[in-house]
Amino acid sequence: MRLLNTSTLELEEFLDHRQVEYSILSHCWSQDRNDREVTYEDFITGANREGQGWTKILRLCEISQKHGYDWTWIDTCCIDKSSSAELSEAINSMWKWYEASAECFVFLGDCRVDHLPSFEICRHSRCDDPRLCDSTMMAQHLDQFTEQEHTRFAKFGNSTWFSRGWTLQELLAPTRVVFFNQRYVCLGNKEGLAAWIARYSGIPMEYIVRPSDVLNSSYGRYPSVAGRMSWAARRTTTREEDQAYCLLGVFGVNMPLLYGEGRKAFGRLQEEIMRSIDDFSILAWDDGSLFDLSGGLMASDPSDFKHSGHQGIMHASGSEILKCSMTNRGLEVVTSNGHVEVAREIDGDVILRLSKDVGLRLCKGYDGQWIREKPLVKLDLPGGEICDKTLIELGSPRGETWTEPYSSHQDLNTMYLQKEKADMQTNWR
Repeated sequence: MRLLNTSTLELEEFLDHRQVEYSILSHCWSQDRNDREVTYEDFITGANREGQGWTKILRLCEISQKHGYDWTWIDTCCIDKSSSAELSEAINSMWKWYEASAECFVFLGDCRVDHLPSFEICRHSRCDDPRLCDSTMMAQHLDQFTEQEHTRFAKFGNSTWFSRGWTLQELLAPTRVVFFNQRYVCLGNKEGLAAWIARYSGIPMEYIVRPSDVLNSSYGRYPSVAGRMSWAARRTTTREEDQAYCLLGVFGVNMPLLYGEGRKAFGRLQEEIMRSIDDFSILAWDDGSLFDLSGGLMASDPSDFKHSGHQGIMHASGSEILKCSMTNRGLEVVTSNGHVEVAREIDGDVILRLSKDVGLRLCKGYDGQWIREKPLVKLDLPGGEICDKTLIELGSPRGETWTEPYSSHQDLNTMYLQKEKADMQTNWR
């Protein structure tokens, strides 16, 4: 990790970032080509020492020194982006670096608000039980403020920083986060502004207050994969591949970077998550549309999860799925039985159970792959039944229906599901 000395403005490499206390910056890169950021090459050669990019570095060092830090990190000049190996290491380490920082300073370059009233979420400086930080408590806190104060908070929440993909992990990973406006005036910290951050980010307050619970909760309340994806659903990145790469730390996974692969990067991310996390909610994405003939089982990008924030964790123990793996035939799914519930009024379609109350409706395409239909199927209807149903054997070449009650013997059955959305003319039966 390469750090910047806040006094001498010299860069120094540290093999272990834990051996030094440092601050870290979170910001949005300038999109003005005539007033760009200071890159590593610029910094080494002494170029681009005028403009907002250099001012940002100077103010970061100044604020860091006031907070007692001799070292700081900023992604503009502390990463040599001409080295693909260094860039890959940095992106795969980003969550870890932000998590280990002593303090994260957020520069909101488009926020003109000079003051925000602050409050503590709980009576103590740290909430002992994050379950107390629920939506009811958040509403009670927000009701404390006047209409004029709500307007100031809205300007804060409408900053571009809250809509960028990379800033999601930069918000979640550090324990201490302090916000500054475009004139570098301090607006408050993450803990004091948590209720407002929750409102504008869509992230439950408990994960803002206790960032360690995002990956490993001592209360067993860590968020589902679908829930975490929903936090990124309305965020954007300049490069398409970064929609996936900016989420590596949010899920605690690593993978090589292949700029140029486009949306395949998000497909690779989902495959890595499925290999690492026991949670089938990754298949329960919901973009709000009611019907789709494209049939992809896996989401195209984070926006497909925009209505999935309520989905809980779907462990394998509550599903018919024993194993998922990607093959050249599509997503191979091994189910715990050879018979799967089928809605009678949708002849030939299969309902694959992801959890006790959520299922996927699948139909078979011309190429033999199973294709997802929308929307998700709710299995917790009155009486505990989906509807009047029969049973179908997935392995049957003719797809005969079974009218007799199904016995619970543990046969294994393999089905292949179409991985990505495709042309409906080639996949729709």
